[in-house]
Amino acid sequence: MSLPLGLYDQLLTDALRRRLAQLPSDSSTLDNLSAEQATPLLAHLVAQSLGRVLDDSRARHKSDLDAQLDLINALLVELRTRLASDPERIDTLSVPATRLRAVHTAGQSAPVLPLTGLAEPWLFTAAKSSPSLLHELRTEAA
Repeated sequence: MSLPLGLYDQLLTDALRRRLAQLPSDSSTLDNLSAEQATPLLAHLVAQSLGRVLDDSRARHKSDLDAQLDLINALLVELRTRLASDPERIDTLSVPATRLRAVHTAGQSAPVLPLTGLAEPWLFTAAKSSPSLLHELRTEAA
């Protein structure tokens, strides 16, 4: 399978290298990266790969979240061991899977989280099914 013509900004994987090898040698541009340049690309690649692994795990284990948590925790423990890191630097996930939504004053109601969340980027398109930008800004500001 050949690669479509165009601009790319992705790390060279073994699979991509094999695909490039099928093209004329002067038809692609590669450059070496510094550690600073590579870090966000590496993190993105790991996130994509891990997402596929978790999807496969979910398919095999019939949506068993505990199996996914075990897999992630084993990976994190391996990273901590290989890097001889401070245990606080690479933290494992607690079981069952739980998300912290807010910390607030005791006795007060919890603040409402924006519909789009806080951790992931969101593109507002003004579609009828999309949350209102003004509503999300007000919710987040509160």
